[in-house]
Amino acid sequence: MFILLGLLAYGIDNILKNCSDDFCLKLTLALLSFLYILSRWVLLVLPFLCLRSLPPAAFHLVHWTSFIPHV
Repeated sequence: MFILLGLLAYGIDNILKNCSDDFCLKLTLALLSFLYILSRWVLLVLPFLCLRSLPPAAFHLVHWTSFIPHV
């Protein structure tokens, strides 16, 4: 994973050295926007995917009155 990220950083560094300021700004904003949208989507989808494989203990009925003695 570190090798892949290093190659990606090296490629982005080469692209940014050869571009104009306006293009670099638009490229950076587009990349950051894409990463933000992707991360928000992942944060929304992962909890629902985890609900598919709950352990059987998650479905047991809990009698809350036994945990609250004053009720």
